[in-house]
Amino acid sequence: MSKSRKYTVIALVIIGISLIVYSLKMSMDQKVVEDVSKEVLKETVTIENPVKLNILDEHPDMSGYMYLEDENPNFEEITIAETLRLFDEKGSAVIVLSSDRCPWCEVAIPVLNEVSKELGQVVYYVNAASPYNVSSTEEKAQMIDRLTKELDPVLEEEENGEKTLYIPLVVGIKDGVPVKGHVALVEGVESDEMGPKLTEAQKEELKEIYRDLFKAVSK
Repeated sequence: MSKSRKYTVIALVIIGISLIVYSLKMSMDQKVVEDVSKEVLKETVTIENPVKLNILDEHPDMSGYMYLEDENPNFEEITIAETLRLFDEKGSAVIVLSSDRCPWCEVAIPVLNEVSKELGQVVYYVNAASPYNVSSTEEKAQMIDRLTKELDPVLEEEENGEKTLYIPLVVGIKDGVPVKGHVALVEGVESDEMGPKLTEAQKEELKEIYRDLFKAVSK
């Protein structure tokens, strides 16, 4: 091999190595940028609640929600009586009225759990199937009636002008005032014999709604 050809081969090898090193460096730099971007985009939420609620169950049984795969969901169960204290004592919290007997709730709860863990904030769970520590049907009716009135600003209006409490209902309460609420899922959800199904786009839409709700309560 002539010297000139030998030097040409060596030069090509050096150039090849340089390109590989440059590509690796660009790839690493891109990863750093992406990681930094994720940290910048990651939002934090702080909810300061001056009301010390009496928790019915710090780890409520959520096994009835068939789509909730998280073994340690971010919910604490409270009664309607404790929920009403948030209004009376100017508390701040995110609550959800739900039941594992409700197909729409089964779909909403896992999404809400994801967002609550993402933002690091607990959700107070009010089991609509049995949320009352009361001694009579009359007292139960009175509590439901009062809760409906307290939640009036975030309840949807019926065609007849009345407002009704439907589930799943997620509500953000700030300083004793319901500032934001969301009922059911999102527009366009289709159902089959197993119940409603969210597409990935619909799931992201619902997550963004829940994120906005947490932010509305945040200090």
